Amino acid sequence: MKYDTRDRQAIGGLLPSGENTFRILEKYEQGTFLAVPQLCTALGTNPIFVAFSCLTGSGRTKELHEDPGVIFRGGKIKTTSRILDDLKNTGHAVPLCVILDDCEPRRVWQWDTPQEEITAWCEMIIEDVKNDISSDWDVIPWSRIERGLPLAYDDILGRVSVPRHALLLHQQLDHMKRFPNKKLIGDMRDAAQRRIAEYALQGKALEEAFPHAILLQTETPWRVKDPLYALLRNDPLPIIHPYPEERR
Repeated sequence: MKYDTRDRQAIGGLLPSGENTFRILEKYEQGTFLAVPQLCTALGTNPIFVAFSCLTGSGRTKELHEDPGVIFRGGKIKTTSRILDDLKNTGHAVPLCVILDDCEPRRVWQWDTPQEEITAWCEMIIEDVKNDISSDWDVIPWSRIERGLPLAYDDILGRVSVPRHALLLHQQLDHMKRFPNKKLIGDMRDAAQRRIAEYALQGKALEEAFPHAILLQTETPWRVKDPLYALLRNDPLPIIHPYPEERR
């Protein structure tokens, strides 16, 4: 992996424990770390991994599947467990917070299912998986984090709808056209705009609620998804990509 001068300075300033963690993460990186100086800052404090686990379901029936999203399937859950185990075995354990985006069905897929019903479903699923995952994993619905923010989603939607974000909208819309979302039942352009607002709010929320967060990127393509978290932040969000970029 190539690093610029600023990146190398940040890496060189890590304490041994932080450098060990960095090298383990480097081993799993499938692309390129985003925001290396911020990643090193997080590793020098009390880092926490955060991952979003997108829900699955059917737009035709407007029903969610009985699972806690993509990070708990196949290779992703195995890779995540290996990362956490490698860090723990070297004495550098890092906790993980998995966030289920229970607001996405209404905001992005444009379902008319009551939000309270979707959130209750997610909470039930979280209870069901607690005995099957490590105690190091904290699984929570997104709405719980959002309730504690001084930001409102509708305000964010207006802030990201301005012309200077037109390229991001075009990229997100182009991706959605090439990989249609079977959960979506409404207008695709509106869904793309609302999804950008979700990413922007999530990025800002992590800065407020988890100032030392390192994002395990579960969504692709990275060139489209990664920049969206930065729209409202003061500092870039450190992002690592331990899972294969399956959609290109």
